[in-house]
Amino acid sequence: MSVKDLPAGDSSEGGHHPVLAGASHQQHVGAHSKHPKMKSEHKIVLCALEIANAALGRVVSTEEVIKALTEAEANKLKAAYAKTINQAVPVILSLLTARKLVFSPGLIGTRRYYGSVNTLNAANSLLPNFQSRRQRVLMLLRDAVQEFGRAVRIGDVVDYAKKRGMIDLAPQMITRYILSLLESHNINSVGIVRADVKGNVRRA
Repeated sequence: MSVKDLPAGDSSEGGHHPVLAGASHQQHVGAHSKHPKMKSEHKIVLCALEIANAALGRVVSTEEVIKALTEAEANKLKAAYAKTINQAVPVILSLLTARKLVFSPGLIGTRRYYGSVNTLNAANSLLPNFQSRRQRVLMLLRDAVQEFGRAVRIGDVVDYAKKRGMIDLAPQMITRYILSLLESHNINSVGIVRADVKGNVRRA
């Protein structure tokens, strides 16, 4: 399993990467046998955190910790708690933070990031520098204007995104964020291009 198999960007909740378990999970579980009073569920979460930290080389979100769980570990956590796994894991991480086994450099939006003191140096572990999709669409639009040397239509931006291989930015998403940027006056509209019933293009 390579680092690329654990996504660093916006993560969907609930997915698991059992291949990450292998020998790495066994090594991490063994390393935590020196904490005999730690609940087994807490050891599972700490182990998953350390694997995610090592795979991505940075502090990670709760969703990324959940993705590092094996299916068996995820099922054990679900069986142990009345809360959903997405609710239980952050609580466990908070308890591990209180025990000084885990640290957090802060939040990005509402998402908190965590690191294991056994895997990362807390003094050098900063929050990842992620661009929001809205920021990416704004940068994409500016680059498209530079590329075409003129004001661009939404379709131009969509085509430019495809040309650059930005497959994670769907046309509907690009359209939505461009309209949002117009409403917030981050960009300006210089006119509207329409087609009549015969397909002739005219400027409104």
